[in-house]
Amino acid sequence: RKAQRQSQEQIANLRALVDDYENLIGGSRELTIIWPEQPGTPPRLLGQAASVLPPGRQAQSVLNFDTWLSGSEADNLAHLVEQLRVEGRPFNASVKALDGRLIRATGWLAGGAALRLRPAFAQPGDDAAAADASDRDSVLAVLDLLNRPAFLRDAGGSLVFANQPYLDLCRT
Repeated sequence: RKAQRQSQEQIANLRALVDDYENLIGGSRELTIIWPEQPGTPPRLLGQAASVLPPGRQAQSVLNFDTWLSGSEADNLAHLVEQLRVEGRPFNASVKALDGRLIRATGWLAGGAALRLRPAFAQPGDDAAAADASDRDSVLAVLDLLNRPAFLRDAGGSLVFANQPYLDLCRT
């Protein structure tokens, strides 16, 4: 009976951890594609496809690089992904989307091949101060969604944000 209760608690803790990770991934402005090691298994998409794709596009269309990247950019990214999947070569690259946005692409091995796509923090023609505020707001939104205590300090070490679980912990 005790072992069963411990197992149930462990399952509940794992589910809470998965919820936290899903909140982190869902709240970030990036898309991660994972190709499992098993041949014939379709890739999994995690995150927000809209962060890299033009509006109205289906998430799966991100796999067709030439539909959202120029020809040379699409060929370059396809080559990097092929080297990752076949030879295990990780990479970091920037590619320019058809709509002019700069996208950071990072490939690595993690139980298969993984590709993370996210808009570069600084976009051509962006106001740097507005971009910094937007990125800070995104970080705060993600931290606020966590079920575990989280906080943020400024460069001087002062506490500038604490989520509710952190505040609850401080009260105990």
